[in-house]
Amino acid sequence: MYKALIEMSADRADFLSRLFSRPRPADLAKTSTVALLFDAFRDVEPDPKIFEDNVAAIKDQLTKVHTFKLTAEEEASLNYIMKAFFLGGTSLGYPGPAQLGRGGSPRILPTYEELMVDTDDDGRQQSYLATEENFQILQQFERNNLLVPLVGDFAGTGAIRAVGEYLKNHNTTVSALYTSNVEQYLFMTEDWKAFYKNVSTLPLDSKSVFIRPLINTGPTGYSASPQFRQGFHWDTLLFPIRDLVTAFEGGKVETYYDVIQIH
Repeated sequence: MYKALIEMSADRADFLSRLFSRPRPADLAKTSTVALLFDAFRDVEPDPKIFEDNVAAIKDQLTKVHTFKLTAEEEASLNYIMKAFFLGGTSLGYPGPAQLGRGGSPRILPTYEELMVDTDDDGRQQSYLATEENFQILQQFERNNLLVPLVGDFAGTGAIRAVGEYLKNHNTTVSALYTSNVEQYLFMTEDWKAFYKNVSTLPLDSKSVFIRPLINTGPTGYSASPQFRQGFHWDTLLFPIRDLVTAFEGGKVETYYDVIQIH
């Protein structure tokens, strides 16, 4: 869905119009700031006709331009996801118990708008919608088929090992592996061992890193539990993959707490 929308869009405003199924507000230009873009779209009502046209255009882009074959289940999923953006608009997010979002709805994670306008520690906006240049770079990646989504099991014997073989065959290494909170859930069983065995088969160098979002509990540091509570916040940190592999193979990893101590 994202591939099709990004490929078809003339600029960031056009992309947001398609993504949220809302008419494009006037006076938005390629030079508009990302904050101005979201300010303009925030109160625009969704249009059912635009929604239907967008879904049809996405299907045409995927099936006619890229000749992908969509199953009935995939088409239903496409409609479901597009409907979420249609209904949620710029405030789309994951609901949860710890925070109140725009309008008082409970949630613990940022909205789509907040993700796109947020800044790094130096105050710079760096999302793919932060500037027209950023969006065009992403668009070129999609048009050149350089972003390849995979579905797999971290603890399985397929996806991760297959990526490793592909990289080895092309004489390159893993730069980064984003774990999200999957590792924490793997430690609820013995599946974490299979995951780290998979990671150990990847072509790595000294710059290969895990990207991990960790739950900062405040005075007690980082939590090994995936449970998020009021007063906690997320930090995103880098961890050398080789150090983890060395510790795992040396029998120094038994819990997720051991993992997050490896800096």
